[in-house]
Amino acid sequence: MTLLQRKNFLLAIACALIALLTIAACGGDDDDLSGNDPAATEESDDGDGGDDETAEPTEDDGGDDGGDEDTPEPTEDDGDRGDPPVDVCDLLTTDEAERTLGDPVDDPAPDNSDPYFSCTWETENFDDVTIEIFAESEQERESYYSATFEPEEISGMGNKAQYTDLIGLEVMTDNYVVTVTIFDFDLDEDEKRDLTLGLGERVLGRLDD
Repeated sequence: MTLLQRKNFLLAIACALIALLTIAACGGDDDDLSGNDPAATEESDDGDGGDDETAEPTEDDGGDDGGDEDTPEPTEDDGDRGDPPVDVCDLLTTDEAERTLGDPVDDPAPDNSDPYFSCTWETENFDDVTIEIFAESEQERESYYSATFEPEEISGMGNKAQYTDLIGLEVMTDNYVVTVTIFDFDLDEDEKRDLTLGLGERVLGRLDD
């Protein structure tokens, strides 16, 4: 699970519950509106030639053939804002990920969706290490960084850094927000924090190279 998914997990649940409640409320109104009115049915049956009054569709019905020209064609840039600024999978070695998690890991799995660029090393038990880079404007980076709830401030990394048990280490640099996350239930909070900060130092050193 990426950092973005973890940050939005609770928000998604709340939105789903609101949607279900809205649908349930609207369902009662629809039942009232869809009831059959015997008087209206009887009235619709009166009279002859009702079908004759219905105009048959012509070939021109349905709009002008040139209507499609008003719809802009998708461009190559839609949904893809460029290549990752760095190869995130090069910021950590497989050996480092395996020593951190205590088990062999699969090949690193990149997940690039601009402005989020990440790489994950995962074990067969679904423990994982994830490195993520958020590459956006300074204002967007600040907003993203500030959205973390009650973090521990960490000194000596990047321009500023913070840590939470759920998200991991977030470091603000001149160009990115760099996140290092460890997901491993076998680690206690202190172990996970120390390992995460250690990986963060390695990642930042390679990012500056």
